[in-house]
Amino acid sequence: MLLCLAPSLGFSYVLPRESAVPGGVKIIRLNFHGNSMPYVEVDGHRAMVIQDGADWFAVIGIPLSAPLAPRQVLIHSNDARQEVEFVVGEKLYASQSLKVAPGASELISRRS
Repeated sequence: MLLCLAPSLGFSYVLPRESAVPGGVKIIRLNFHGNSMPYVEVDGHRAMVIQDGADWFAVIGIPLSAPLAPRQVLIHSNDARQEVEFVVGEKLYASQSLKVAPGASELISRRS
């Protein structure tokens, strides 16, 4: 999902493509229509919230260390509280290995 949000302040945001995997981003359209910004938190951390016209979106960064499990999103707006859940899916990243001779991995050169 690629969103181009243009708030009334005269500039626009291009959000990353949604990918609910470790190291990715989850974008949630909030079921909230009001003038004051809702407060969104995941795992005790505040998530970025952006308004596009009358719609509000939460942009949630997913740490590389996130477990492959459901995550709870708490949305606070005015006097209401709502819980939303999404699942962090699996992602296999390319990796490389490097073999180094014993003793050759010292990063700091030693001078006598």
